Amino acid sequence: MRIVKLRYQERGLAPRRTKLEIPGWGGDRQPRAVGSTEQVWHCLPFSEGAQYGIELFYPYPNELRVTTREGKLLLEGDFGPQPETGVMWPPFRNFGDRFYTYQLLFDINPGEGWAIRTEPHPRFYADQTDTVPIAVPALVRNWWPMLFFMVFKSPAEGRTHIFRPGEPMMQIIVNP
Repeated sequence: MRIVKLRYQERGLAPRRTKLEIPGWGGDRQPRAVGSTEQVWHCLPFSEGAQYGIELFYPYPNELRVTTREGKLLLEGDFGPQPETGVMWPPFRNFGDRFYTYQLLFDINPGEGWAIRTEPHPRFYADQTDTVPIAVPALVRNWWPMLFFMVFKSPAEGRTHIFRPGEPMMQIIVNP
C-alpha cells in the first residue's frame, strides 16, 4: 500500500479512495444474468480501474451549473462571500470558453519517484445525461506545495455540466 500525503483547505473536497457507488453512478444492483441490463460494474477491468484512485468531491453547499450557450460559457452558482484567506474568488473561472478552471486548494505529496495524474471521475464514463464534469488529464511529476488549478472541458453547445454538493468531480491517480 502506498502512503500519499494530502493537505487541503476546502473540507468538502473530502479526498478518499475512489468508490464504485452501486446503486448510484456505477449502475443498479442487478446481477449479471440473462435478461438483466448490463451495468458498468459488470466489467471487472472497469470496476478495478474505477476504484484505483483518489476521488475529490465538489466542496460547496450550492450547485454549480456550467453551460455553453451561443458559443459562450456560463458559470451559474453561488459560492458565498470571498474568504479572508486571499484566495482568488470565485474559485471557478472561464478559460477561453472551451475550458473552465477550478482553483484547487489542495496539496498532494505522492513521495519521491511518484507523480499524480488528474483525470475525469469514473462516473463520467457511466453517465448517460452528459451532465458530469469532464476533468482534463494532467500530470504533476513533483510535489506541488502551492495553489494550482484544475482544468475542465466545457460542455457542448446547449449542454450543462452540474456540480452538486457532495458529488465526486474528479479523480487523482498516483503513478511511479
